[in-house]
Amino acid sequence: TLGGKSPRQAGVTPVEKGREWDYAFPMTKRQYHLLELFYITTGSFLTALGIALFSSPAKIASGGVSGIAIILYHTLGLDIGLSILILSVPLFLLGVAIFGRQYGAKSLAGTLLLSLFTSLLNAWVGYGGVLDYTNPLSILLSAISGGVLMGLGVGLVLRSGANTGGTDILGQILARYTPLSMGTSLFLVDAVIIAASAFIFSLEMA
Repeated sequence: TLGGKSPRQAGVTPVEKGREWDYAFPMTKRQYHLLELFYITTGSFLTALGIALFSSPAKIASGGVSGIAIILYHTLGLDIGLSILILSVPLFLLGVAIFGRQYGAKSLAGTLLLSLFTSLLNAWVGYGGVLDYTNPLSILLSAISGGVLMGLGVGLVLRSGANTGGTDILGQILARYTPLSMGTSLFLVDAVIIAASAFIFSLEMA
């Protein structure tokens, strides 16, 4: 308790971990929402950095909506940030229609911020990247750097209870209406995207 009061009586917002409540880090509602906003914003920016500076320049489409957006950029010239938005919002609305309002504003915020940051990075530094791609080693460095940045970014967004939208929703729909598990469903969706990138960019890039 806090001064003889329960966390709720003291105006503290519990931090949810799965189905449990953790009061080890007491916060007010305002502090908790600010922390969520920090996770979503920082995570979306790191993910956008990984996409714009490393994955796209190296033509590495590792799956998800960002992978489709990278393919569209290199084949049709469509801006990656705009493609992420165009592809993700309908999927988000589909998820809300099927699963209800629990998808919430936070997940939509993650989608919008990822799209915005990716487009802003393109306007600032372009999608040419920061490495010299005449050197074959740059592909490996891009795969590592992009993977680390995107992994950290998505992890932060998920920590807030949100997501960046996209093909995760398709995986959840498959898991709901087929005997497939969530992990298998996501694997199949991403495998289709990676196979497409292998066909377009080459097996090595996929």
